[in-house]
Amino acid sequence: MYIRRIKPVENSLNLFNELNARLDKSRFFADTTGSRRGWIKIVNVRLRYKKAYCGSHGRECVLPHDGPHKKMTYLEGADWVEFNDLVNDVCDELGISANISSVVCVIREGYCRRTEYDTVNSEPGKGWQRAGFMENWIDRQAPASDFPTGTPGAYKSIYFCEG
Repeated sequence: MYIRRIKPVENSLNLFNELNARLDKSRFFADTTGSRRGWIKIVNVRLRYKKAYCGSHGRECVLPHDGPHKKMTYLEGADWVEFNDLVNDVCDELGISANISSVVCVIREGYCRRTEYDTVNSEPGKGWQRAGFMENWIDRQAPASDFPTGTPGAYKSIYFCEG
C-alpha cells in the first residue's frame, strides 16, 4: 500500500507516527517506511494472531473445504476493509489529504475515503473492484465501510466465514 501526495507535506511525519501508534494498538502489524517528501509505504500487513483463513476475496467462499480452514496471520477480505478504514480514520482525524492505493484497490483520493467495497462482476470469490464510492469525512465520524455479505475475515471483531 502506498500513501502518496500527502498534504500538507509537513504532516507526513505526523501521519507516519500516528499510523504506527495505531498499528501498535490494533490487531494488525506491518512494516512502514516514509519520507518527509510526502509518501509512506506500508508492506507485509498481517494479523497479530492466527485465525481461520480461506482467502482474501469479497463475498462468500467458493472453494470446497474438507475440514477446517488453516489458521494463518494473512488478512482476508473483511480484515482488509477494517485495515483500510484504520488508515483512513487516521487521515481524517489529522485532516490530511492523500492518495492511498494498493495493488488491488484505491482506498483514498485527497480528502475522500473509500466507504464501499464490492467485487468484480459481483461474483463470489472474485477480486475487488479497483475503485469504489468515495466521500469526504473530515471532521466527522465516518461509518464502517460497506462490503458484500459473506466476505471472509473479521471486521471490528465480527467474524465471517469461521470455517
